[in-house]
Amino acid sequence: MADGARRVGKSGTTEAGALGVDAAEALTARLHGREEIIAELVGSTKRGGPPLTVVSGEAGSGRSAVLDALRGELAGARVLNLNASEHDRRTAFGALYRLLSDLDGPDPSAAGVRTSVLGVVARLSGSPSAAAAPSTATQLAMAVFSAARRYLPLVVLIDDAQWLDDATAALLEPLVQHMSGSPISMVLTVRTDVARDAVTAPLRRLRDAGLARTVTLRPLTRRQSQQIIAETVRANPDAALVDELHRASRGLPAALVAGLAGHREARSLRVVDRHAYLVRTNERPVISGRHPLLLPVRDAGDVEWATARAMSVLAPLGTAAPALIADSAAIERDAVRESIDRLVRLRVLVPSGAGWRFRVPMVRAALEASLGPFERRNLAALAVTALWDGSAETDDPGYLPDRLVDAGKLIDPQRAGQELLAHGVQAMFDDGGKAVRWLRSATEKVTEPQARALTLLAHAGTCTMHYRAAEAADSIRLLLWRHAEDLPFTLLQQAEVIYLVSAAATGDCAELARIADGTGQPLPGGPAQRVVARIVALGMLGRWGECAALLEEQREVWTGGDPITEDFGNIALIGATVSQGDTTELFRFVDRPELWRARDVPDQHFEEIRHQTNMLLGLGELDRAMELLRRNEFETTLLSGTDQFQIEFMRGDWFRAMATARRTMATAPNLSRPMGQPMMYLGAALLHTEGGMLSRARQMIETGRAGPMRYLFDFAEARVSQVLGELDAADEALRTGLARAEADGVAFGTEHIWAHVAVRANERGDVDEAKEALLRLEKLAERLGTGKARIAHLLTRMRVLGDTAAAEQAVVLARRRGQPYETTLLFTLLAQAGYRTAELLPEAYRLSDGLGALLLRSRLRQVMRDHNVPIPSRGATTAENERLLAVLVTEGLTNRQMAVVFGATEKSVEGRLTRMFARIGYRSRVELAAAMLTGEYPG
Repeated sequence: MADGARRVGKSGTTEAGALGVDAAEALTARLHGREEIIAELVGSTKRGGPPLTVVSGEAGSGRSAVLDALRGELAGARVLNLNASEHDRRTAFGALYRLLSDLDGPDPSAAGVRTSVLGVVARLSGSPSAAAAPSTATQLAMAVFSAARRYLPLVVLIDDAQWLDDATAALLEPLVQHMSGSPISMVLTVRTDVARDAVTAPLRRLRDAGLARTVTLRPLTRRQSQQIIAETVRANPDAALVDELHRASRGLPAALVAGLAGHREARSLRVVDRHAYLVRTNERPVISGRHPLLLPVRDAGDVEWATARAMSVLAPLGTAAPALIADSAAIERDAVRESIDRLVRLRVLVPSGAGWRFRVPMVRAALEASLGPFERRNLAALAVTALWDGSAETDDPGYLPDRLVDAGKLIDPQRAGQELLAHGVQAMFDDGGKAVRWLRSATEKVTEPQARALTLLAHAGTCTMHYRAAEAADSIRLLLWRHAEDLPFTLLQQAEVIYLVSAAATGDCAELARIADGTGQPLPGGPAQRVVARIVALGMLGRWGECAALLEEQREVWTGGDPITEDFGNIALIGATVSQGDTTELFRFVDRPELWRARDVPDQHFEEIRHQTNMLLGLGELDRAMELLRRNEFETTLLSGTDQFQIEFMRGDWFRAMATARRTMATAPNLSRPMGQPMMYLGAALLHTEGGMLSRARQMIETGRAGPMRYLFDFAEARVSQVLGELDAADEALRTGLARAEADGVAFGTEHIWAHVAVRANERGDVDEAKEALLRLEKLAERLGTGKARIAHLLTRMRVLGDTAAAEQAVVLARRRGQPYETTLLFTLLAQAGYRTAELLPEAYRLSDGLGALLLRSRLRQVMRDHNVPIPSRGATTAENERLLAVLVTEGLTNRQMAVVFGATEKSVEGRLTRMFARIGYRSRVELAAAMLTGEYPG
């Protein structure tokens, strides 16, 4: 068996949960957005100023984290620490007693004073009337200050001071008055949503007297959220991930970290190539209902807690929500309205139109997570019923289908199934995640046989369309083995192809092989459908030779009948012949679209255009692919991510191309396009190689090898080895690649392998091998008829035979094709071979400027120096060299390897490293790697 489907289920992603990073630990390690505040607090405790600082902020704003960080910075000072809680309110002077108990030191006389004061505090605590007397606070404050000044310098830190008991709170004002001008300072944190006059009144008077100041923790900026996410997941977060979490958290650090943890638990946070992505799944973010974010709601009271939990589901229903909450929780309607008003005052809810919404979306998610299964179903059923009977309405088009899913069996299943099917079909192109969820639920509710068959096909097809073929498995199996007779015959072939794609996505190679070999129970349908199923299965297994032979042998069976079946056969025929290095059939169908018999069926036409485009892009025929799309008024956004990557790669938009590749890799592998996935991983490996990211290039190579066309990655491995000066290893990789391709009976993508083999043989003086490789390349280029293959052949003739006429043809062809990377490589190699050096090298350098290919440009500058060609912009050159050096350090290269890359000595590399570290201020390679990872590197 060929290697095409042996490891097809892998996508080269890492779930963020597997990174072993504790979110809270990462947050406190570096409090982005709070560094200046912490530095200011440290300074105020050392250089004087108001003796009291109050750090205020809402629940989740990071007050405790700031206090923890401050404690770590107070070296040389004695620190008293108290974490207050609501239980402290019950005992007079309980908080003060706890603080004094922690005050200790070596001076016996100081200990005696402290013990005496503790005794007074204990007696007062047992006498409420004495504790509340106005004179008590004044006298006790003097005694406490007298004891405290024996332990200088002293800093008192009290977290959540809003919960101090009234007696301790009454001491604040006189005690701070005594502290003024002394080496004693105090820092309190208070929650802005809890207003107790016993605490806020003395703080206000102290502030008015200039003895206290307030520092308010503002919401994080988007940039600060991005930095926290990057450090938490140890990867550079995608812009969409940052936008989503920053919006949902409203800049609250605790909400941000809760969202990260929730998505990690839901397996919707993926890390690819050191970049983090949010992937839509059927699972909601998992956030604990006991999360501290919910403290303001819990502290508000039982009715408010019940109301807020219900509002997490019912808020979009606006003014209808209170009555529904009252009915579901058996609470008086007036009490519900009062609780909503209080939640608004606490800024948990905010008015929105005629109703309300949660100010912090993550709070809503945590409240919904606190609901039990029955509570969720019951609230969803109430919402559905209200929308159905017209007593409620919402402007969110996705609200009803979401509640239909959640309500389960508590509502009319037939009506729910029909509506879910309609909503799912409507959303299948625009929002695949929601469409998959709604259609999956519809498959469980629709019972009429033909409608059920169509629903199963809609769900499976939507999953496949959005590269979630593994999720299609259950539906498509159920459809084919239990409901095939209820499906219109014209849709049967489509269903069978989806089944095969789903088998490949789940790694079920045994099932693919069984169908390919025609053994065991056949798939439903007639002879034509079964032959085409076998043909498609052979292609997915990489058995292209057998695929082509069966297509020819059974041509009379699969042609002339059902148009969709015939078109799927022709799709397979194009794939088989292109893989063998023959583009005749592809170009015939591209040039004569009338050959597609089912082109008037929208879904089938969509599939045919995408397939031809995939083939053309894999062959490097960018212009022909774009012309095909223009002719059919087909937007590139409708192409798969793998094909979008190839377009951007060939256009030279490498930053966007790599972003597209990573987002695509974060999802399940796309196995419905034979050339897409391997060409994307190959392109990403080459892109990283030219950028100097050699370790990441090898990661792409290893992941790519887990899929079809493994021989392509032997070529990519050879390129990395060549960069590192490992020429013997590169030669071995090239030979291995050709052997694999020969064994699999394929030729697609081997033109560059033959070109490199020919050149390397010529460099070694092996004339016979060079001639043989050049001959094989020539024949392949003739069969393919593509610009990429022709350029490879013409360039190799110049490098091996010194054929300047071939070189001129290659230059003309490359300029016509207009692909920056292809042209840059061609011009550089031609110049090195002595062809129009002074003209082509500067042009190659200009073309490479927009690629971000640091290593490619570094090597190009070396070639320019070797040939005495001026290099423009000395300042830009220095900056590029330094950034390349930083990249190579981050990639883990040794000094010896870097010396090979730069064409310099190890001593020269050591000097470069010393100068770079001195300039940027990092002390180690580890610090530099971390800065590169999070995007903070100043270069």
